[in-house]
Amino acid sequence: TIGVWELALLASVALQLTLCLCSWRIYRQLRLTGLHPPEGKPLGAGRIVEMSGWELCCEVHDAQYISAQCSNLDPCSTPLPKPGSDESDKRSPG
Repeated sequence: TIGVWELALLASVALQLTLCLCSWRIYRQLRLTGLHPPEGKPLGAGRIVEMSGWELCCEVHDAQYISAQCSNLDPCSTPLPKPGSDESDKRSPG
């Protein structure tokens, strides 16, 4: 038989999924209207930026980086950069 604790766990999972879905819908509308990120443009005012579900847990640029890494056919052939070693930080001598 199903007890009270199992039903409470099921209700908790259902509530968390509903909250996650509602948060995604609100976030998506904010992005489409250009209200988030602050320098964003409304949907018709520039190129359409693809949104990822990773944006619920990461910043926009981090989510784009993760999506780009996941889209590689062979992720082992493209090494990840070391933390703190940005290409723009390298200065040419002279």
